[in-house]
Amino acid sequence: MRKLSHLAYIALGVVAERQPCSGYTVMKDFQSSSSTYFSGSAGAIYPLMKRLEEDGLAKVERTKAGSRTRRTYTITDKGRIALEAWLASPIPDEEVAFLVDLLRTRVLFFERLTKQQRRKFVKDCRDQLRQRITATQKRIKGTDGLSPFEQVTMTSVLMVDEARIKWLDVVEKELC
Repeated sequence: MRKLSHLAYIALGVVAERQPCSGYTVMKDFQSSSSTYFSGSAGAIYPLMKRLEEDGLAKVERTKAGSRTRRTYTITDKGRIALEAWLASPIPDEEVAFLVDLLRTRVLFFERLTKQQRRKFVKDCRDQLRQRITATQKRIKGTDGLSPFEQVTMTSVLMVDEARIKWLDVVEKELC
């Protein structure tokens, strides 16, 4: 079996949670995620689903739907073991600290902007984060389809966005 990427493990997790499900369902889960780190494009998901099948981690059932063939995936025992091993394994230091923050990166180069441009940037980012916070709060409160695990994960998204607003307050005070 080839080494799995984080994307593959997450897709395997989606299959385990939503099975039986189609590649389209996996793709929609990625696209509706608050994270933009992993691609939810068809060009990423469908080849990935094929690899999971080839590696014996997911089983596919093909059914005819008109002129098309529908593929429905379920996790195999081998897939469940691999997923559980990944979930339970310690996270390496480089992954715990991994946080791509393009907002923070832009502020690193703030000296290239005028104070007025900096203030506008901070205001726009703060407004955008507040909109995300409102949307996340609504999603958490509308717990109809969210498991307790999804709720606590969304709470993390909320807390990070709230912390980023506090950090923008510091940026405004110090640099604008």
